[in-house]
Amino acid sequence: MRSLLAILSAIALLVGTGCNSASDKLSSENQLLPDREDTGNRQNPELEDLVASVRNALESREADRLQRLFYTESQPEDLTAVFQQQIKSLVHNDKLALREIQVCEFAEHEPDPPLPGEFNGSKLEFLRPPTHWIIANMGGVDGKATISLELTFPATKIENHWMLLGSRYGEE
Repeated sequence: MRSLLAILSAIALLVGTGCNSASDKLSSENQLLPDREDTGNRQNPELEDLVASVRNALESREADRLQRLFYTESQPEDLTAVFQQQIKSLVHNDKLALREIQVCEFAEHEPDPPLPGEFNGSKLEFLRPPTHWIIANMGGVDGKATISLELTFPATKIENHWMLLGSRYGEE
């Protein structure tokens, strides 16, 4: 179980954030994006499109849709398999609902524990250097317990397309 949690933390982590809400006003080109479908006056439309795609995948509970948003070129097969299993279990959990999405520049947020983390005793690294974090605040009720998760996704622009980032084993 600990190794599954470690890979989950490498891809999408349960963390608290200090980022601005996606519904906050924009104050710079790389800050947060409006939480609406209106495309007028968007300062970073490609990143906003990725945020909308993440939102749609989580709300529709389609794991494959979310997985297609990840850049996974040269990601090891074992990491991919565990990642797919974790995403599927999170997305299909009918006790969780998306509350909000936050976006912040990479330097503005430090997940605890740090990402991408470790898996089976090996240090992980992102496939590309991230420039932003996309944080999905999920919540719900399971019986009498209240569930609150913040899924933290690293993101960057690759070949003119914004994508979430997979990970690989780091060099020892």
